[in-house]
Amino acid sequence: MSRIAILGTGAMGSRVAQNLLNAKHQVAVYNRSADKIKPLLDQGAVYAATPREAAQQADHGALNVGCSREEVIKIIMQMAVYAGFPATLNGVFAAKEVFAERDEGLV
Repeated sequence: MSRIAILGTGAMGSRVAQNLLNAKHQVAVYNRSADKIKPLLDQGAVYAATPREAAQQADHGALNVGCSREEVIKIIMQMAVYAGFPATLNGVFAAKEVFAERDEGLV
């Protein structure tokens, strides 16, 4: 079972999250309007208060299934086109924290 984060639960994000939950994945969801994620939480999704919190869960999941640190960073950098530079920086900083936790043996 993978831990996956969904940022934005509009028409597409909510359907993606729903399909992942149906496939028995652990799904962390973040949306600017928290009321829109309630149906997903009722079905077992985990609430992420910030995009950074969601990204941390996804980073751990990617590393747990064999992605290298370099691959995680490449994925985050590719998101700049869609999410913008500030969000990408937040993703890189979250990944850096996750890498440090793993190096310290906290995970």
